[in-house]
Amino acid sequence: MWQASKNYGWASGGCSILSEVGTLHLEFAYLSDVTGDPTYRMKVDNIRRVIQSMDKPRGLYPNYINPKTGKWGQRKFMNRSLR
Repeated sequence: MWQASKNYGWASGGCSILSEVGTLHLEFAYLSDVTGDPTYRMKVDNIRRVIQSMDKPRGLYPNYINPKTGKWGQRKFMNRSLR
C-alpha cells in the first residue's frame, strides 16, 4: 500500500533536514556491508554525489533539502549544535 510521505511541521516547508540524508547514507552503506549487496550503497552514493555537485550558498550546505525536488529548502545555516 502506498502512503504519501510527510515531514515534521517544523521542518522548512516539507523539506528534510540535511542530517537525515547523512544518517540514511550511513545506514544504507552498513546494510550493503552486512548483506554483501552493493545496491544499497550505490543508491546513497549517488545521492551524495548529487548533493556535493549542488551550488552551496556562501560555500555552506543549507540545513534543509526538498526530497521531492532535490533543491535546497530554506537558506538557514548552523555553525553550532542544536539546542
